This record gives sequence, structure tokens and C-alpha cells, in this order.
Amino acid sequence: MTSRGHVDAAWRLDPGTVIAVVRSGVPIDGAQLRRLRERRGWTQAELARRARIRAQAISAYETGRHGALASALVRAAAALGVDVGQLLPPRTPRSLRVLRHEAGLTQQQLVDKLNASGRRVTRSAYAQWEQGVCQCHPHWFGPLAEALGVTSELVAAACRQTPARTAYVYTVPEPLARRLEIIKRDGEGLDDTMARVVALGLDLIQAL
Repeated sequence: MTSRGHVDAAWRLDPGTVIAVVRSGVPIDGAQLRRLRERRGWTQAELARRARIRAQAISAYETGRHGALASALVRAAAALGVDVGQLLPPRTPRSLRVLRHEAGLTQQQLVDKLNASGRRVTRSAYAQWEQGVCQCHPHWFGPLAEALGVTSELVAAACRQTPARTAYVYTVPEPLARRLEIIKRDGEGLDDTMARVVALGLDLIQAL
């Protein structure tokens, strides 16, 4: 039922209901991931350990059940010693989120680098570019490319992508719902919010 991926927003609607807007994750070439893993003689558990990813997630990536978080994709590529592009399906450009994770930057760090170049952008506005809420204007391609250490062409291709979203509504059992505080946020940090949901034992929101 759940679409695993980056959580863009979550709201507490009433004492018993939560709505989460979830991204399906970055597309990943599962067959290629399996070939690269097996070429090194690694089990899924070994790759998971080296990439700091759950073994169940590696299995899901290889079988195509769901896409990867950008951070997990970058870690898997690093563990395998390959370029991130080798794990993407053919002719699939890197997303803006993937480029940022490859550069090792948080959203705020990237925004700070952009603002230091003389242009002004807020973290909220940048988060909307990653989420596909609004498109990045072409005049940002150059500054983004410089801040990320990539070409303007890569940034332009990334900005043309519109990440898919799926909304799910969950009924939360009481009395746990009374302890739950879900707030609307943008960009990063929402994974932590949903992690707290799981920590409260709400197993119906598994592995978001």
C-alpha cells in the first residue's frame, strides 16, 4: 500500500488521521545493481552493510518494487565504486536531489553557496525545485552548476524532471495518535518526522 520514498510533507488532520505526501524515490536500474553486486561476490546484506542501507531495501531496488532515496543511491554507487549514472535506467538524468547528495551538501549548505555567489534564494524556494512544485528558472543553471561542481547541461536536465508524488491517508490507532505531532514542512527533515511515527509503533506507516 505504501509508496516508499522521500516524505515531502505530512499533516495531522485530526486525532486519528495522518496524511503523508510521499515521493516514489529515484528510479534505479535493479538488474544493473544486481550485476555489479554479484560481480564483487557480495550478498545483498554485504552491499547493504557497506552502503548503510537496509538489506530489504537492496532487495526492493533489485526487483524494481520501488525507487531509492537519493542519499541511498549515492551511497550504493560509492560502495560499489561506480558512477551514480551507472545505477540509473538508460537515458535517465540525475535529479537535482541526486546531484546535491553527490556533492555532499545539505539543502541549506547549497543555498548558502548560491547566495554567496550574489544571487538570492531561500531554502524553501530551493526545496520546491527539488520537489517539482515549481521549476527552476534557467538563470539559476549556471550558479547551481558551479555550486554543485557539475555542468550546466546536467543541471538543466535535472531541473526538467518533475518528481512524482502520491498522497496516502492513514488511520492512526489511539492513544498513540494523541502523542503524535506531525507538522507541515518542506524538503529535508520529514524523513525524521516519519521515523518518529514508526518509533511510536505505527506499523501501518512502514519504511517511509
